[in-house]
Amino acid sequence: MENLLKNVESQLKALRTFDTPSVRKASAKIYRAMKDVSFEEFLKRCETMLKTENWSHKMMAFDWAHRRRREFTKKTFDVFKRWLFDYVKDWSDCDDFCTHALGELFKMYPSFFDRVFACMKSERFPVRRAEAVVSFCPYAGVSTTNNRCFPLRRL
Repeated sequence: MENLLKNVESQLKALRTFDTPSVRKASAKIYRAMKDVSFEEFLKRCETMLKTENWSHKMMAFDWAHRRRREFTKKTFDVFKRWLFDYVKDWSDCDDFCTHALGELFKMYPSFFDRVFACMKSERFPVRRAEAVVSFCPYAGVSTTNNRCFPLRRL
């Protein structure tokens, strides 16, 4: 994992500008080198990035997770729920993770929505915000019946 962080830092130092599009471009380059890694190992690498609490590292980890969305299973839910509660620290983390990876997971397994949010009592605003973010149909890509999205509770 140490090599991963060194590679990431090397790619970030090479950026001309340090903005979201540039970080995503570096993210895509590093991601291509991890395509053959098992999904379980891949999630561990994402978590290594998340643990640094560095904005660009977290953006990359959430981006990579979304890129592997075809491999999401019901077991991915437990990992993403932990990520939501442990690593989503601010608005940008929330919006990035929830509109992509977590939103895709809910699209695949809508019943998980209530498992995350039914009894959520977090003191942290970004975690409470997550419910609203994934509730927006355009972001979550949820198939709707009678033009209804996920139920939105009081934040």
